[in-house]
Amino acid sequence: MLAVFSAPDAARADALLAGVVADLRAAHVPVAGCLQDARMNDAERVTRWLRMLDGSADMAITQDLGAGAAGCSLDPGALARASHLIAAQLPRARMLVLNRFGRSEAEGGGFRPLIAMALEAGTPVLTVVPDRYRAAFADFAGGMECWLDADPAALRGWCAAQGIMAAGGIDA
Repeated sequence: MLAVFSAPDAARADALLAGVVADLRAAHVPVAGCLQDARMNDAERVTRWLRMLDGSADMAITQDLGAGAAGCSLDPGALARASHLIAAQLPRARMLVLNRFGRSEAEGGGFRPLIAMALEAGTPVLTVVPDRYRAAFADFAGGMECWLDADPAALRGWCAAQGIMAAGGIDA
């Protein structure tokens, strides 16, 4: 009940997840989690934002480290706040959709506890795993994962196989 995919770039991954969420909403499936998008800030630098699927918040998850900074710009406090909001959504959800299993999760933090919480409750999880974190994800998942093609039909088919919705997007 843990499906993951990799995409050639972040924009493609975000678009695929957004499409699945749109299908789930059209099928009236309660879904918890978040989607990511990129926005330009006042300093003309890209910031990453999370949109909570319940509409409760839009929050920046990157911090501006200044011009020329090369370190990780992820804001751990923002990620912790997002995790708290998503955990509150889980009891009412039939599926958890998370924007990424990335560096924070590979290091044991981030959304990793949410994934475990959903799996313990029997709630299917869909997320993106960049190729560089595939081994860390496989260690975490322990063989419970199902790797999907980065294709809308594959993602819808997995949702249908979980009994969440029909492959065409109609409530199952």
